[in-house]
Amino acid sequence: LILNSLIVLRPILLSYLHVLLPLITKLIDAIQSSAEEKSFNGIKVKTLCVQTIGQIIGSGALKQNPTLSSRVVQPLVKLLRQSESVQISTEKNLSQANKVGSNKILVGSVLDVFCGVA
Repeated sequence: LILNSLIVLRPILLSYLHVLLPLITKLIDAIQSSAEEKSFNGIKVKTLCVQTIGQIIGSGALKQNPTLSSRVVQPLVKLLRQSESVQISTEKNLSQANKVGSNKILVGSVLDVFCGVA
């Protein structure tokens, strides 16, 4: 609900992106370091965070503030690397098919953000 409201309030929050985007990436990091990381809900929340970042910066916000791009791209690269390693390890265990599918959605969301930044 909060992430959706950030998308709706994007025009108002554009001048606060230097505060907002690092907080969303810290939320992703907090989920990464918690026990929720490998659960289906943890992957789903991380995907929603990444999609929210993509929606917020999709309007060219990073072109106006290029110093923010490194604060967004670096955590997403880290997330991408960790998601790929989790995907490889869960593909070995076929009973965790939901997690593999969710990781593929997460990786796709991260790549969509990268394409939007370019």
